[in-house]
Amino acid sequence: MPVPQAQFTELLEDIEPSQTTKNKASDGHNAIREHLRTQQSFKDRYVGSFLSGSYARSTSVRPRTLDGVLERPELTSS
Repeated sequence: MPVPQAQFTELLEDIEPSQTTKNKASDGHNAIREHLRTQQSFKDRYVGSFLSGSYARSTSVRPRTLDGVLERPELTSS
């Protein structure tokens, strides 16, 4: 039987987004910010931005596929 620390580590590996997912998320918001800073019709209006939600708090949970449908836990309504 695994020790509690090993079980916790296994749980984290199962629910945390992969490094690839983290990199894509980072690339996405950085590209949007860069577009707003440099695009002719937005650059004079763009003041700043901030991240919010689980991504910003580093508490994001890995999406899973359930019955062939990609489920994103923080977007699922109860």
